[in-house]
Amino acid sequence: MTGTKKDWYLTLDKEGLRAELLVRAEAQVGKEELLEAIRARGICYGLLPEAVDAALVARDTSVPLARGEPPLPGKDAQLKLHVAETMLSGDTMTSVGEDLRLQVRVPAVEAGTLLAEVSPPSAGKPGTDIFGQEIKPPPPRQLHLRALQGTVLSAEGTKVTAAITGRARMERKNYQASFIVQPCFTHRGDVTAQTSMLSFRGDIAIFGNVTEGTTVTATGSITVHGNISGARLDAGQHATITGNVIQGTITAGYERLITLQALPLLEEVETQIAELANVSRQLTAHASLARVPFPHLVRQLIQARYGDLPERLEALRKTLRADKTEASTTNASQQFRKIWPSLQPDGWLDQGGVYSAAQNLLELKQLMESVATQGGIINVVYLLNSKLQAGRTIMLKGQGCMYSELEAGEDIQVHGRLRSSKVVAQNYIFAREVGSEAGAFTELRVSSSGRIEIDRAYENTMLSVGDKNLKVTDTTGRSKTSLDKDGRLVLIPRF
Repeated sequence: MTGTKKDWYLTLDKEGLRAELLVRAEAQVGKEELLEAIRARGICYGLLPEAVDAALVARDTSVPLARGEPPLPGKDAQLKLHVAETMLSGDTMTSVGEDLRLQVRVPAVEAGTLLAEVSPPSAGKPGTDIFGQEIKPPPPRQLHLRALQGTVLSAEGTKVTAAITGRARMERKNYQASFIVQPCFTHRGDVTAQTSMLSFRGDIAIFGNVTEGTTVTATGSITVHGNISGARLDAGQHATITGNVIQGTITAGYERLITLQALPLLEEVETQIAELANVSRQLTAHASLARVPFPHLVRQLIQARYGDLPERLEALRKTLRADKTEASTTNASQQFRKIWPSLQPDGWLDQGGVYSAAQNLLELKQLMESVATQGGIINVVYLLNSKLQAGRTIMLKGQGCMYSELEAGEDIQVHGRLRSSKVVAQNYIFAREVGSEAGAFTELRVSSSGRIEIDRAYENTMLSVGDKNLKVTDTTGRSKTSLDKDGRLVLIPRF
Protein backbone atom coordinates (compact mmCIF):
# COMPACT_ATOMS: atom_id res chain seq x y z
CA MET A 1 0.00 0.00 0.00
CA THR A 2 1.30 3.47 -0.78
CA GLY A 3 0.53 6.88 0.60
CA THR A 4 -0.36 10.07 -1.31
CA LYS A 5 2.11 10.87 -4.11
CA LYS A 6 4.03 7.80 -2.95
CA ASP A 7 5.30 9.63 0.06
CA TRP A 8 5.19 6.50 2.11
CA TYR A 9 4.68 2.78 1.68
CA LEU A 10 2.92 0.22 3.89
CA THR A 11 3.97 -3.39 3.25
CA LEU A 12 2.03 -6.43 4.57
CA ASP A 13 2.85 -10.12 4.30
CA LYS A 14 0.20 -12.46 2.91
CA GLU A 15 -0.39 -14.17 6.28
CA GLY A 16 -1.30 -10.86 7.87
CA LEU A 17 1.30 -11.33 10.60
CA ARG A 18 3.75 -8.57 9.65
CA ALA A 19 3.60 -4.95 8.54
CA GLU A 20 6.41 -2.54 7.69
CA LEU A 21 6.37 1.22 7.06
CA LEU A 22 8.71 3.18 4.78
CA VAL A 23 8.63 6.97 4.53
CA ARG A 24 10.37 8.65 1.57
CA ALA A 25 13.10 11.15 2.35
CA GLU A 26 11.40 14.04 0.54
CA ALA A 27 7.89 13.26 1.83
CA GLN A 28 6.00 16.01 3.57
CA VAL A 29 3.91 13.87 5.91
CA GLY A 30 3.25 13.93 9.60
CA LYS A 31 2.69 11.34 12.28
CA GLU A 32 -1.07 11.86 12.63
CA GLU A 33 -1.60 11.44 8.90
CA LEU A 34 0.31 8.15 8.95
CA LEU A 35 -1.58 6.88 11.98
CA GLU A 36 -4.88 7.72 10.28
CA ALA A 37 -3.81 5.79 7.18
CA ILE A 38 -2.76 2.80 9.29
CA ARG A 39 -6.12 2.75 11.09
CA ALA A 40 -7.88 3.00 7.74
CA ARG A 41 -6.10 -0.18 6.63
CA GLY A 42 -7.53 -1.97 9.67
CA ILE A 43 -4.21 -2.60 11.39
CA CYS A 44 -5.03 -2.66 15.06
CA TYR A 45 -3.11 -5.53 16.67
CA GLY A 46 0.54 -5.84 17.53
CA LEU A 47 1.45 -2.24 16.76
CA LEU A 48 4.98 -1.53 17.84
CA PRO A 49 5.43 1.55 20.05
CA GLU A 50 7.28 4.45 18.41
CA ALA A 51 7.27 2.60 15.06
CA VAL A 52 5.85 5.61 13.16
CA ASP A 53 8.34 7.96 14.77
CA ALA A 54 11.14 5.60 13.84
CA ALA A 55 9.96 5.48 10.19
CA LEU A 56 9.83 9.28 10.03
CA VAL A 57 13.38 9.48 11.29
CA ALA A 58 14.87 6.56 9.30
CA ARG A 59 13.42 7.69 5.92
CA ASP A 60 13.76 5.40 2.89
CA THR A 61 14.15 2.44 5.29
CA SER A 62 11.44 -0.13 6.03
CA VAL A 63 10.69 -0.12 9.73
CA PRO A 64 8.69 -2.89 11.47
CA LEU A 65 5.28 -1.49 12.24
CA ALA A 66 3.17 -4.36 13.61
CA ARG A 67 3.62 -8.00 14.55
CA GLY A 68 0.78 -10.50 14.76
CA GLU A 69 0.85 -13.60 16.94
CA PRO A 70 1.15 -16.81 14.89
CA PRO A 71 -0.89 -19.84 15.98
CA LEU A 72 0.85 -22.52 18.01
CA PRO A 73 0.44 -25.94 16.32
CA GLY A 74 -0.92 -28.80 18.39
CA LYS A 75 0.86 -32.09 19.05
CA ASP A 76 0.31 -34.96 16.65
CA ALA A 77 -0.73 -38.35 18.01
CA GLN A 78 2.36 -40.26 19.08
CA LEU A 79 3.05 -44.00 18.86
CA LYS A 80 4.72 -45.47 21.93
CA LEU A 81 6.23 -48.94 21.55
CA HIS A 82 6.36 -51.16 24.61
CA VAL A 83 8.72 -53.69 23.01
CA ALA A 84 11.97 -53.01 21.21
CA GLU A 85 11.43 -51.91 17.63
CA THR A 86 13.88 -54.60 16.51
CA MET A 87 11.40 -57.21 17.75
CA LEU A 88 8.77 -55.78 15.41
CA SER A 89 10.93 -55.65 12.30
CA GLY A 90 10.52 -59.31 11.38
CA ASP A 91 14.29 -59.81 11.37
CA THR A 92 15.97 -62.67 13.20
CA MET A 93 18.67 -62.04 15.79
CA THR A 94 22.03 -63.68 15.29
CA SER A 95 24.97 -64.13 17.63
CA VAL A 96 28.18 -66.13 17.61
CA GLY A 97 28.29 -69.11 19.97
CA GLU A 98 31.25 -70.67 21.71
CA ASP A 99 31.73 -72.90 18.66
CA LEU A 100 32.15 -69.71 16.56
CA ARG A 101 29.03 -70.59 14.57
CA LEU A 102 25.93 -68.48 14.18
CA GLN A 103 23.04 -68.90 16.57
CA VAL A 104 19.74 -67.65 15.19
CA ARG A 105 17.03 -66.58 17.60
CA VAL A 106 13.65 -65.53 16.31
CA PRO A 107 12.37 -62.77 18.62
CA ALA A 108 8.95 -63.43 20.14
CA VAL A 109 6.53 -61.85 22.56
CA GLU A 110 4.41 -63.53 25.20
CA ALA A 111 0.62 -63.57 25.09
CA GLY A 112 -0.72 -60.57 26.97
CA THR A 113 2.25 -58.34 26.15
CA LEU A 114 1.33 -54.72 25.44
CA LEU A 115 2.90 -54.00 22.06
CA ALA A 116 2.08 -50.35 21.50
CA GLU A 117 -0.24 -47.52 22.41
CA VAL A 118 -1.16 -44.16 20.91
CA SER A 119 -1.17 -40.95 22.88
CA PRO A 120 -4.03 -38.72 21.66
CA PRO A 121 -3.29 -35.51 19.73
CA SER A 122 -3.50 -32.17 21.52
CA ALA A 123 -5.08 -29.05 20.03
CA GLY A 124 -2.93 -26.03 19.28
CA LYS A 125 -3.39 -22.41 20.34
CA PRO A 126 -5.01 -19.84 17.97
CA GLY A 127 -3.04 -16.80 16.86
CA THR A 128 -4.05 -13.22 15.98
CA ASP A 129 -3.15 -11.32 12.83
CA ILE A 130 -2.38 -7.59 12.69
CA PHE A 131 -6.03 -6.93 11.85
CA GLY A 132 -7.14 -8.49 15.14
CA GLN A 133 -8.56 -11.59 13.45
CA GLU A 134 -8.10 -15.07 14.97
CA ILE A 135 -5.86 -17.49 13.08
CA LYS A 136 -6.74 -21.12 13.71
CA PRO A 137 -3.88 -23.58 14.24
CA PRO A 138 -3.49 -26.51 11.81
CA PRO A 139 -5.34 -29.64 12.98
CA PRO A 140 -3.04 -32.25 14.63
CA ARG A 141 -2.53 -35.54 12.84
CA GLN A 142 -4.35 -38.62 14.08
CA LEU A 143 -2.72 -42.08 14.18
CA HIS A 144 -4.85 -45.19 13.81
CA LEU A 145 -3.97 -48.66 15.12
CA ARG A 146 -4.92 -51.90 13.37
CA ALA A 147 -4.88 -55.19 15.27
CA LEU A 148 -4.47 -58.07 12.83
CA GLN A 149 -3.87 -61.81 13.43
CA GLY A 150 -2.80 -62.69 16.95
CA THR A 151 -3.41 -59.22 18.41
CA VAL A 152 -6.22 -57.41 20.22
CA LEU A 153 -7.21 -53.74 20.00
CA SER A 154 -8.47 -52.06 23.17
CA ALA A 155 -12.05 -50.78 23.29
CA GLU A 156 -10.94 -47.17 22.96
CA GLY A 157 -8.66 -48.08 20.03
CA THR A 158 -5.48 -46.79 21.62
CA LYS A 159 -3.65 -50.00 22.64
CA VAL A 160 -2.61 -53.19 20.85
CA THR A 161 -1.86 -56.32 22.88
CA ALA A 162 -0.50 -59.72 21.80
CA ALA A 163 -3.26 -62.33 22.06
CA ILE A 164 -0.86 -65.24 21.54
CA THR A 165 2.82 -66.00 22.00
CA GLY A 166 4.72 -65.62 18.77
CA ARG A 167 6.58 -63.43 16.32
CA ALA A 168 5.37 -59.82 16.37
CA ARG A 169 5.56 -57.48 13.40
CA MET A 170 4.57 -53.87 12.75
CA GLU A 171 3.93 -52.05 9.49
CA ARG A 172 3.53 -48.27 9.35
CA LYS A 173 1.88 -46.54 6.41
CA ASN A 174 0.96 -42.85 6.44
CA TYR A 175 -1.07 -42.36 9.61
CA GLN A 176 -1.71 -46.02 10.36
CA ALA A 177 0.23 -48.70 12.26
CA SER A 178 -0.71 -52.37 11.80
CA PHE A 179 0.35 -55.17 14.14
CA ILE A 180 0.39 -58.95 13.78
CA VAL A 181 1.65 -61.83 15.94
CA GLN A 182 2.36 -65.07 14.12
CA PRO A 183 2.64 -68.31 16.13
CA CYS A 184 4.86 -70.00 13.52
CA PHE A 185 8.27 -69.21 12.06
CA THR A 186 8.98 -70.67 8.63
CA HIS A 187 12.56 -71.54 7.65
CA ARG A 188 12.92 -72.24 3.95
CA GLY A 189 15.89 -74.41 3.10
CA ASP A 190 18.24 -76.59 5.13
CA VAL A 191 19.42 -75.87 8.64
CA THR A 192 23.15 -76.43 8.20
CA ALA A 193 26.31 -76.40 10.26
CA GLN A 194 26.71 -72.70 9.51
CA THR A 195 23.86 -72.14 11.97
CA SER A 196 24.44 -74.12 15.15
CA MET A 197 21.10 -73.18 16.74
CA LEU A 198 17.66 -72.01 15.63
CA SER A 199 15.20 -71.11 18.37
CA PHE A 200 11.73 -69.56 18.61
CA ARG A 201 9.05 -69.14 21.29
CA GLY A 202 6.31 -70.62 19.13
CA ASP A 203 6.09 -73.14 16.28
CA ILE A 204 8.83 -73.74 13.70
CA ALA A 205 8.29 -75.17 10.22
CA ILE A 206 11.42 -76.17 8.29
CA PHE A 207 11.15 -76.84 4.56
CA GLY A 208 14.42 -78.66 4.19
CA ASN A 209 16.80 -80.94 6.09
CA VAL A 210 18.28 -80.46 9.54
CA THR A 211 21.91 -81.46 9.30
CA GLU A 212 24.68 -82.55 11.64
CA GLY A 213 25.70 -80.40 14.58
CA THR A 214 22.59 -78.21 14.64
CA THR A 215 19.88 -77.68 17.27
CA VAL A 216 16.31 -76.50 16.70
CA THR A 217 14.33 -75.38 19.76
CA ALA A 218 10.69 -74.26 19.95
CA THR A 219 8.28 -73.78 22.83
CA GLY A 220 5.50 -74.90 20.47
CA SER A 221 5.71 -77.56 17.76
CA ILE A 222 8.42 -78.35 15.20
CA THR A 223 7.68 -79.67 11.73
CA VAL A 224 10.53 -80.76 9.45
CA HIS A 225 9.70 -81.41 5.79
CA GLY A 226 12.91 -83.31 5.22
CA ASN A 227 15.48 -85.52 6.95
CA ILE A 228 17.33 -85.16 10.24
CA SER A 229 20.92 -86.26 10.46
CA GLY A 230 23.07 -85.82 13.57
CA ALA A 231 20.88 -82.97 14.86
CA ARG A 232 18.78 -82.22 17.93
CA LEU A 233 15.15 -81.05 18.08
CA ASP A 234 13.51 -79.79 21.30
CA ALA A 235 9.79 -79.05 20.97
CA GLY A 236 7.62 -77.87 23.83
CA GLN A 237 4.57 -79.44 22.22
CA HIS A 238 4.84 -81.78 19.21
CA ALA A 239 7.42 -82.81 16.60
CA THR A 240 6.70 -84.13 13.11
CA ILE A 241 9.41 -85.29 10.70
CA THR A 242 8.36 -86.36 7.21
CA GLY A 243 11.75 -87.84 6.32
CA ASN A 244 14.26 -90.13 8.04
CA VAL A 245 15.96 -89.55 11.38
CA ILE A 246 19.54 -90.78 11.59
CA GLN A 247 21.67 -90.20 14.71
CA GLY A 248 19.17 -87.61 15.86
CA THR A 249 17.81 -86.59 19.26
CA ILE A 250 14.19 -85.44 19.47
CA THR A 251 12.20 -84.37 22.50
CA ALA A 252 8.57 -83.22 22.50
CA GLY A 253 6.68 -82.22 25.62
CA TYR A 254 9.74 -83.14 27.68
CA GLU A 255 8.47 -81.10 30.62
CA ARG A 256 5.34 -83.26 30.75
CA LEU A 257 7.43 -86.44 30.72
CA ILE A 258 9.55 -85.24 33.64
CA THR A 259 6.43 -84.02 35.45
CA LEU A 260 4.73 -87.42 35.21
CA GLN A 261 7.82 -89.03 36.72
CA ALA A 262 8.08 -86.47 39.51
CA LEU A 263 4.43 -86.10 40.56
CA PRO A 264 4.24 -89.30 42.66
CA LEU A 265 7.37 -88.24 44.57
CA LEU A 266 6.03 -84.74 45.03
CA GLU A 267 2.74 -86.04 46.44
CA GLU A 268 4.64 -88.18 48.96
CA VAL A 269 6.80 -85.26 50.09
CA GLU A 270 3.81 -82.91 50.25
CA THR A 271 1.87 -85.40 52.39
CA GLN A 272 4.76 -85.86 54.80
CA ILE A 273 5.38 -82.13 55.27
CA ALA A 274 1.66 -81.43 55.66
CA GLU A 275 1.46 -84.11 58.36
CA LEU A 276 4.61 -82.80 60.01
CA ALA A 277 3.09 -79.31 60.15
CA ASN A 278 -0.06 -80.66 61.80
CA VAL A 279 1.77 -82.87 64.31
CA SER A 280 4.25 -80.16 65.27
CA ARG A 281 1.39 -77.73 65.85
CA GLN A 282 -0.29 -80.21 68.19
CA LEU A 283 2.95 -80.87 70.08
CA THR A 284 3.78 -77.21 70.62
CA ALA A 285 0.32 -76.73 72.08
CA HIS A 286 1.33 -78.87 75.10
CA ALA A 287 2.73 -76.83 77.96
CA SER A 288 5.53 -79.36 78.58
CA LEU A 289 6.83 -78.95 74.99
CA ALA A 290 6.17 -75.27 74.48
CA ARG A 291 9.62 -74.37 75.82
CA VAL A 292 11.49 -76.82 73.58
CA PRO A 293 13.24 -74.96 70.72
CA PHE A 294 11.19 -75.51 67.58
CA PRO A 295 14.14 -76.63 65.35
CA HIS A 296 15.06 -79.30 67.94
CA LEU A 297 11.46 -80.49 68.10
CA VAL A 298 11.28 -80.77 64.31
CA ARG A 299 14.55 -82.73 64.11
CA GLN A 300 13.33 -85.22 66.71
CA LEU A 301 9.99 -85.55 64.93
CA ILE A 302 11.63 -86.22 61.56
CA GLN A 303 13.94 -88.83 63.05
CA ALA A 304 11.05 -90.57 64.76
CA ARG A 305 8.38 -90.51 62.03
CA TYR A 306 9.71 -89.08 58.77
CA GLY A 307 13.25 -90.34 58.55
CA ASP A 308 13.11 -90.77 54.76
CA LEU A 309 12.01 -87.16 54.11
CA PRO A 310 15.52 -85.86 53.24
CA GLU A 311 16.08 -88.74 50.82
CA ARG A 312 12.72 -88.17 49.15
CA LEU A 313 13.42 -84.46 48.79
CA GLU A 314 16.75 -85.24 47.12
CA ALA A 315 15.12 -87.82 44.84
CA LEU A 316 12.51 -85.25 43.82
CA ARG A 317 15.23 -82.70 43.09
CA LYS A 318 17.05 -85.15 40.82
CA THR A 319 13.88 -86.30 39.06
CA LEU A 320 13.01 -82.70 38.22
CA ARG A 321 16.61 -82.18 37.05
CA ALA A 322 16.80 -79.33 39.56
CA ASP A 323 20.16 -80.58 40.80
CA LYS A 324 21.82 -79.40 37.58
CA THR A 325 23.87 -76.23 37.66
CA GLU A 326 22.80 -75.06 34.20
CA ALA A 327 19.46 -73.33 33.63
CA SER A 328 16.64 -75.84 33.35
CA THR A 329 14.30 -75.91 30.40
CA THR A 330 11.29 -76.78 32.56
CA ASN A 331 9.23 -74.37 34.62
CA ALA A 332 8.79 -76.99 37.35
CA SER A 333 12.56 -77.38 37.73
CA GLN A 334 13.05 -73.64 37.96
CA GLN A 335 10.25 -73.30 40.52
CA PHE A 336 11.61 -76.18 42.61
CA ARG A 337 15.05 -74.58 42.59
CA LYS A 338 13.51 -71.38 43.97
CA ILE A 339 11.65 -73.08 46.82
CA TRP A 340 14.45 -75.53 47.69
CA PRO A 341 15.78 -73.44 50.62
CA SER A 342 12.30 -73.32 52.19
CA LEU A 343 12.13 -77.14 52.15
CA GLN A 344 15.18 -77.61 54.37
CA PRO A 345 14.11 -78.58 57.93
CA ASP A 346 17.17 -76.83 59.40
CA GLY A 347 15.67 -73.55 58.26
CA TRP A 348 12.33 -74.03 60.00
CA LEU A 349 12.75 -71.75 62.99
CA ASP A 350 9.06 -71.74 63.88
CA GLN A 351 5.71 -73.10 62.78
CA GLY A 352 5.56 -70.56 59.95
CA GLY A 353 8.56 -72.17 58.25
CA VAL A 354 6.79 -75.54 58.00
CA TYR A 355 3.58 -73.94 56.74
CA SER A 356 5.57 -72.00 54.13
CA ALA A 357 7.19 -75.22 52.88
CA ALA A 358 3.81 -76.93 52.65
CA GLN A 359 2.32 -73.99 50.73
CA ASN A 360 5.24 -73.86 48.30
CA LEU A 361 4.86 -77.57 47.57
CA LEU A 362 1.12 -77.15 46.98
CA GLU A 363 1.75 -74.37 44.45
CA LEU A 364 4.42 -76.49 42.72
CA LYS A 365 1.97 -79.40 42.55
CA GLN A 366 -0.66 -77.19 40.93
CA LEU A 367 1.89 -76.04 38.35
CA MET A 368 2.92 -79.62 37.57
CA GLU A 369 -0.68 -80.82 37.31
CA SER A 370 -1.25 -78.08 34.75
CA VAL A 371 1.82 -79.19 32.79
CA ALA A 372 0.56 -82.80 32.87
CA THR A 373 -2.39 -81.79 30.68
CA GLN A 374 -0.15 -80.46 27.89
CA GLY A 375 1.03 -82.12 24.71
CA GLY A 376 4.06 -84.04 23.58
CA ILE A 377 3.63 -86.15 20.42
CA ILE A 378 6.37 -87.24 18.01
CA ASN A 379 5.51 -88.44 14.51
CA VAL A 380 8.37 -89.96 12.50
CA VAL A 381 8.84 -92.32 9.58
CA TYR A 382 12.16 -94.08 10.24
CA LEU A 383 14.75 -94.06 13.03
CA LEU A 384 18.35 -95.21 13.08
CA ASN A 385 20.76 -94.69 15.98
CA SER A 386 18.50 -92.05 17.47
CA LYS A 387 16.91 -91.09 20.79
CA LEU A 388 13.32 -89.91 21.19
CA GLN A 389 11.52 -88.65 24.32
CA ALA A 390 7.85 -87.62 24.19
CA GLY A 391 5.52 -86.39 26.91
CA ARG A 392 2.63 -88.37 25.44
CA THR A 393 3.03 -90.45 22.27
CA ILE A 394 5.63 -91.62 19.77
CA MET A 395 4.23 -92.76 16.43
CA LEU A 396 6.32 -94.48 13.72
CA LYS A 397 4.32 -95.20 10.60
CA GLY A 398 7.12 -95.96 8.15
CA GLN A 399 9.84 -98.59 7.94
CA GLY A 400 10.41 -98.64 11.68
CA CYS A 401 13.25 -98.26 14.13
CA MET A 402 16.76 -99.68 14.58
CA TYR A 403 19.44 -99.17 17.27
CA SER A 404 17.45 -96.44 19.01
CA GLU A 405 15.95 -95.47 22.36
CA LEU A 406 12.32 -94.40 22.68
CA GLU A 407 10.55 -93.11 25.81
CA ALA A 408 6.98 -91.78 26.08
CA GLY A 409 4.71 -90.69 28.89
CA GLU A 410 1.73 -92.62 27.50
CA ASP A 411 2.15 -94.86 24.44
CA ILE A 412 4.46 -95.83 21.59
CA GLN A 413 3.35 -97.33 18.30
CA VAL A 414 5.77 -98.77 15.74
CA HIS A 415 3.96 -99.77 12.55
CA GLY A 416 7.09 -101.29 11.09
CA ARG A 417 10.18 -103.20 12.23
CA LEU A 418 11.61 -102.63 15.70
CA ARG A 419 15.12 -104.01 16.15
CA SER A 420 18.02 -103.66 18.59
CA SER A 421 16.25 -100.86 20.42
CA LYS A 422 14.91 -99.96 23.87
CA VAL A 423 11.30 -98.80 24.03
CA VAL A 424 9.74 -97.50 27.27
CA ALA A 425 6.17 -96.22 27.68
CA GLN A 426 3.87 -95.71 30.64
CA ASN A 427 0.65 -97.23 29.29
CA TYR A 428 0.92 -98.99 25.95
CA ILE A 429 3.37 -100.24 23.32
CA PHE A 430 2.43 -101.63 19.94
CA ALA A 431 4.94 -102.99 17.45
CA ARG A 432 4.29 -104.85 14.23
CA GLU A 433 7.58 -106.78 14.18
CA VAL A 434 10.06 -106.94 17.06
CA GLY A 435 13.62 -108.26 16.88
CA SER A 436 15.03 -110.30 14.01
CA GLU A 437 15.59 -113.87 12.98
CA ALA A 438 19.23 -113.36 13.93
CA GLY A 439 18.18 -112.75 17.55
CA ALA A 440 18.85 -109.00 17.82
CA PHE A 441 18.11 -108.03 21.46
CA THR A 442 15.19 -105.62 21.73
CA GLU A 443 13.53 -104.43 24.93
CA LEU A 444 9.95 -103.21 25.42
CA ARG A 445 8.87 -101.89 28.85
CA VAL A 446 5.64 -100.48 30.29
CA SER A 447 4.45 -99.71 33.83
CA SER A 448 2.66 -102.28 35.98
CA SER A 449 -0.71 -101.04 34.68
CA GLY A 450 0.36 -101.01 31.02
CA ARG A 451 0.29 -103.56 28.23
CA ILE A 452 2.39 -104.56 25.21
CA GLU A 453 0.87 -105.72 21.94
CA ILE A 454 2.90 -107.16 19.08
CA ASP A 455 2.14 -108.83 15.76
CA ARG A 456 5.40 -110.78 15.66
CA ALA A 457 8.33 -111.08 18.08
CA TYR A 458 11.54 -112.98 17.47
CA GLU A 459 13.80 -114.75 19.92
CA ASN A 460 15.77 -112.54 22.34
CA THR A 461 13.00 -109.99 22.74
CA MET A 462 12.52 -108.76 26.33
CA LEU A 463 9.01 -107.81 27.43
CA SER A 464 8.75 -106.00 30.79
CA VAL A 465 5.64 -104.92 32.69
CA GLY A 466 6.44 -103.15 35.94
CA ASP A 467 9.21 -105.16 37.60
CA LYS A 468 8.23 -108.40 35.84
CA ASN A 469 10.22 -109.55 32.80
CA LEU A 470 9.57 -112.10 30.07
CA LYS A 471 12.18 -113.07 27.49
CA VAL A 472 10.88 -114.48 24.23
CA THR A 473 12.66 -117.73 23.40
CA ASP A 474 10.89 -118.54 20.16
CA THR A 475 9.07 -116.62 17.46
CA THR A 476 5.60 -115.59 18.58
CA GLY A 477 2.65 -114.24 16.63
CA ARG A 478 -0.03 -111.72 17.59
CA SER A 479 0.03 -111.41 21.38
CA LYS A 480 -0.67 -109.16 24.35
CA THR A 481 1.55 -108.96 27.43
CA SER A 482 0.34 -107.54 30.77
CA LEU A 483 -0.07 -108.41 34.44
CA ASP A 484 -3.07 -110.53 35.40
CA LYS A 485 -5.21 -109.92 38.49
CA ASP A 486 -2.69 -111.85 40.62
CA GLY A 487 0.21 -109.68 39.44
CA ARG A 488 1.73 -112.37 37.21
CA LEU A 489 3.17 -111.52 33.81
CA VAL A 490 1.23 -113.27 31.06
CA LEU A 491 1.56 -113.40 27.32
CA ILE A 492 -1.72 -114.29 25.63
CA PRO A 493 -2.70 -114.50 21.94
CA ARG A 494 -4.49 -111.61 20.23
CA PHE A 495 -7.20 -112.29 17.70
